[in-house]
Amino acid sequence: MPFSLIARGNDALNINPPTGADIHLTVHGSDWYWAAFSVFALSFLLFLGASYKLRPANERLFFYNSIASALFMTVTYFTLASNLGWAPVQAEFNHQTVDNSSTTPGMRQVSYARYIGWFLAFPPLIANLAVISSVPWPTTWFTILAQEVMIVGLLVGIVIHSTYKWGFFVFAVVGYFVVAFNLLFSFRKTATYLDGRLFNGVQMASGAVCFLLLLYPICWGLSEGGNAIAVDSEAVFYGILDLLMFVVVNCFFQVVVRNADFTTLGISRPTGGAFHEKHHSFETPRPAEAPPAPAPAPAPVSAPEPTNQAEADAAAAQQV
Repeated sequence: MPFSLIARGNDALNINPPTGADIHLTVHGSDWYWAAFSVFALSFLLFLGASYKLRPANERLFFYNSIASALFMTVTYFTLASNLGWAPVQAEFNHQTVDNSSTTPGMRQVSYARYIGWFLAFPPLIANLAVISSVPWPTTWFTILAQEVMIVGLLVGIVIHSTYKWGFFVFAVVGYFVVAFNLLFSFRKTATYLDGRLFNGVQMASGAVCFLLLLYPICWGLSEGGNAIAVDSEAVFYGILDLLMFVVVNCFFQVVVRNADFTTLGISRPTGGAFHEKHHSFETPRPAEAPPAPAPAPAPVSAPEPTNQAEADAAAAQQV
């Protein structure tokens, strides 16, 4: 029986066609998404392996956050590469046109799955910068909340046809400036206790996050907002930003903190944990038995009281 090799291609758009969208993803864009998916999946595995190889269990917080971000983006890019998690929305502007468009402007494919991935992947990244900088928890949560406002604002904007989408874009930009201010000033103020090398590395990571984060609204304005670039170009633009943000920045951050003393930083307990050698967190510990209380000393024996005058006189005579 002759042996033949059957070339296998990317069938994602054949299995999940962009029905209802005039301006949509092509095979080239899907191929790019698959390539980015592979990088995110590899980074997830590398972070996971490095966490067990390089750090004890009580010093894996930064690795766990990087693992979470990489995992969320891996799932996101699998969804995007499979041409899933999107909806057709009529564009506001007619900059991108196609033949036989169903409407004018045409129906553009917008991927809400991307924003769900960002909503989950950004908090661990910001948490790493906050923890190493000893930022108070209220400031940390406020920064994460502002970041989520940015993402939700952009998400709501992509599903609106009218010019009101730009109102949500403004909300997103306000959220960005809150995040940028905290990263560049609030985080820096509390990180002054770090040594010079660690401090400079953390500030470089925070600055990189601020710069890359600024480019996301720009890409949004060119793609889903303004319909100025094709969906494939949108995929490349967002993909490069995501790879830099969640792979390169996370890798750089792990290199910066590789020699940090977690106990001195106050983010690691030297001993103990949720699971100990012979005692688990779900078991109720037996209280230590208290030593028995000492027996009370015997009371001194006193002479019985005389019951009549004769006995009293006899006792007095004995004492004499």
